[in-house]
Amino acid sequence: MENESFPDERLVFVDLETGGLETWRPILQIAAISVASDGSELETFESKLRFDENVADPNSLRKNHYSRARWHREARSACVVAEAFAQFLMRHATIDQGRSLATGTR
Repeated sequence: MENESFPDERLVFVDLETGGLETWRPILQIAAISVASDGSELETFESKLRFDENVADPNSLRKNHYSRARWHREARSACVVAEAFAQFLMRHATIDQGRSLATGTR
């Protein structure tokens, strides 16, 4: 059912794969999906990031199906990924349609 109050409202779900549970471990991969208010898929995003293997937990790399050869071919720098992901998010930002979220009024 489409949201009648905000017909163009979208949600973006994000999934990060990391090189361990500690906050200092690297981000290995980011994926996201944008969906319309009716739940239909609008666009997906996926990118592998370059990282230093020495600071990643080997168990986390195994769980994330890390392949040195695949990352060498597909991974991009954090700056490049951040810019591409920001562009993805901007494409799917819901425009404030003049409604106050706090009060539910126009």
